[in-house]
Amino acid sequence: MRIDNAGSVGIGTPTPNATALLDLASTTRGLLLPRMTTAQRDAIASPAAGLVIFNTTANSLELRNSTAWVALGSGGGGGTTLPNCADGETIVRQSGDWVCSNMPD
Repeated sequence: MRIDNAGSVGIGTPTPNATALLDLASTTRGLLLPRMTTAQRDAIASPAAGLVIFNTTANSLELRNSTAWVALGSGGGGGTTLPNCADGETIVRQSGDWVCSNMPD
C-alpha cells in the first residue's frame, strides 16, 4: 500500500492516480463491496448519496442517490442478472459474463 503526498492511496500500484482518492490495481482480484440484506440496507441511518452496497436479498449492486436506492444496471436495458454466490465466493467478470469465483487470499 502506498499513500502519496497528495493523499491518494494506492493498493497494488506504486503510483496511485492523482485524480483518485483510492487506486486499486490487480489482474487477479476484484473489489469486494459490503454485502447486506435489504433490511440491513434500510437500517442505515441517513445513507449518504453515492453509497454503494451489494444487496444479497435482491442480488444486485445498489447505489444511493439523494432520495432512494437504485439498482445499478437497471436503467432501461432490463438490468444485469448477477449469480447468487456461496459464502466465500466473489462475483467477477469473465469473458463478458458475471460468474462466482473463489478468490485466493
